[in-house]
Amino acid sequence: MGESRPGFRDKKMVSLRPFADRDAAVIREKWMPDASLDEISPMIQNWGSKAYAGRCFEMLALTADGDVVGSVSQYEQAEDVASLGVEFFSTSGARAMARKGCG
Repeated sequence: MGESRPGFRDKKMVSLRPFADRDAAVIREKWMPDASLDEISPMIQNWGSKAYAGRCFEMLALTADGDVVGSVSQYEQAEDVASLGVEFFSTSGARAMARKGCG
């Protein structure tokens, strides 16, 4: 007990956090290449409200070693139905982790 598995420290830690204004360049690169950073900032602020069109909504940055490598979103489709989406950017190391998890 208390010992880590061999190679464990070499793995990237994947975590979630709210998107922030500092992520605007990544959002523009991956999703909105024609938008200005000034146009993206209000969208990030809206995500922080955790609501969209009167329903619960949350968009979180998926990070590995501090870099944004994808996103996770959840949306209330109906009172008893919610959707969850996970996206890994194809240029990120997290893509390889996702493939390993799929077999």
